[in-house]
Amino acid sequence: MSVISTETAITNFKAGKYDGQRVFVLVKEPETLIRLMEGGVEIPKVDLGIIFNENGRTPVTKFIALNEKEKKQILKSSEARVFRS
Repeated sequence: MSVISTETAITNFKAGKYDGQRVFVLVKEPETLIRLMEGGVEIPKVDLGIIFNENGRTPVTKFIALNEKEKKQILKSSEARVFRS
């Protein structure tokens, strides 16, 4: 297991460091996934899991609450068809 920055992850993926491996990426905010995708990292699917109702977030499902910025980020990345709840 590695705990690395978004920039390091992008560099490692581009360098093929994880080729042939199953990689589990855990992020705190949807924005990080967008930065990874914009950095050229292929992300085949995303499971949002649970995003707690805190810090100005409003519930959108039983287990997911988002603020306006996060909603826009998920809509933006839905073009990549990777998100599922």
